Amino acid sequence: MTIFNSRRGARQALVTMLGAAVALFATASVAFAEVIDSGHTVTTNITTNPCGLSDGPIVLTTDSHWETRLQADGTVITHFQNHSEGVSANGTKYIANRQSTTTTSAGSTSAEAEVEIRRISAGSGQNALITISGTFPGQLTTTVRCVG
Repeated sequence: MTIFNSRRGARQALVTMLGAAVALFATASVAFAEVIDSGHTVTTNITTNPCGLSDGPIVLTTDSHWETRLQADGTVITHFQNHSEGVSANGTKYIANRQSTTTTSAGSTSAEAEVEIRRISAGSGQNALITISGTFPGQLTTTVRCVG
């Protein structure tokens, strides 16, 4: 005997399906965004401080986290957060934090990017605040502000 062979079983199945449908629609959010990718890496790279070139090359170890979400309208948004620490050729300690957001509209092959990097020196040199924005593939604009 299957669940649908009795009135009681059919009623239970109907109530269960109705309850599931109501729960699905009741919990759906206007701001629905499904996580489709996330990750974590640790890398080492070499860079310079554009506001303190005399420090020489900086070897940074970077801890990166990202999460990519698919919006209800098909837009894909990726958030990155990176924390870096390292030492320059002359021994100056550095900490760099980067946050970025990349947005790709539904059906598009290009992405809008906004990046903010704070490269902070423990030495007497100036710190760098770097912003990058634009569309890729395409033109990206980089602005560097040197602050005390």
